[in-house]
Parts: sequence; structure tokens; C-alpha cells
Amino acid sequence: FFFDAAMVFFFVSILALLALGCHADSHTNIYGEALAKCEGAHANNMAGSGEYGACTFRSYDRGAHQVCVGALPADFSYNTGQGRWSDEFEGKNWCICIWAYANWVTNQHTDLQIKCDAISSSVLDSDFAASHFRMGTRNYLDAVRNMCATCEAQAPTDKARKELEKTCAKWEATQ
Repeated sequence: FFFDAAMVFFFVSILALLALGCHADSHTNIYGEALAKCEGAHANNMAGSGEYGACTFRSYDRGAHQVCVGALPADFSYNTGQGRWSDEFEGKNWCICIWAYANWVTNQHTDLQIKCDAISSSVLDSDFAASHFRMGTRNYLDAVRNMCATCEAQAPTDKARKELEKTCAKWEATQ
């Protein structure tokens, strides 16, 4: 096959630009700011550990590990139907599944110590995330409301709080 060098360069450049655009979006938090690291999260690709210490959106991550928890509670994975994988990580920061967050806050009736500046924007603004909230509980809207209330209280600035309020209002409008 004959490939024109200019054509190959053009296609590679387009793909690189597209990848950069996706990468930038995956590193935005729910306040529309730079995504903070989920401090203490392992910097590898194990399930739940995020990517390089951050709870980034990754389309290939079927579990949607995008909610940063400041301290995994005792029996977290057991009480969300995942076995006992989290026992060795109790009290540590971790990127958990969106559905597991929804399951925990609606069924365990206790809050998780979420770190909102380290939660990916895609958790509240994508159809992908909505489907994962719904997988966790039929009362998924209660979980969204819980996250919105917790994160409004943690908002670092008025601008960040207002950005989050707009996003959360969209959830209410769709119900």
C-alpha cells in the first residue's frame, strides 16, 4: 500500500488533538475546575484506584470509579455486594464506583466522606454516569441529591458552588 506522508501526518495530528480534548474533559471536577487527586489513591490501574491517583472519567472503566472517598468505611465493599476487597483499604482514600456510592448512601443511611474537588465532572453531567447511579439503587436521585448537598457545602468558591448548583438543577429538571 502507498501512503502519502502528509496524509498520514494529518490523520495522526487529528487523532492527537481528539485525544487531548478527551483527556482535558476527564480532568475536570464537578465544580468545572481542575480535578484534584484523590489523595492516597494508588497510582495504578487497579479497579477502584483511579488513574494516576485521580478519579478520572475513562470510557473503558465499566465500574465508573469516579467518586473520591476520603476514608473507606468498614465493610464498604461487603455492604455494597462486592465481597470483602475493601477490608484492607479501610480508612484510606479510594476512587469508588458511582453505583456503589449510590448504593451506600441510600441503603446504609450513612454518608461517605467524599472529596468533591476530586470527583470527575462526568459523575453529574453524563448519561453514562446517570446509568451508573441507577444501577446502585432505585432511589438514585436521593444519592444525587446527597452528593449535591455535600459538595455544595465543600465548594471552594461561590463560582464553584454556582457551577455545581446549575448541574444539580439539571438532575431535578429531568425528574
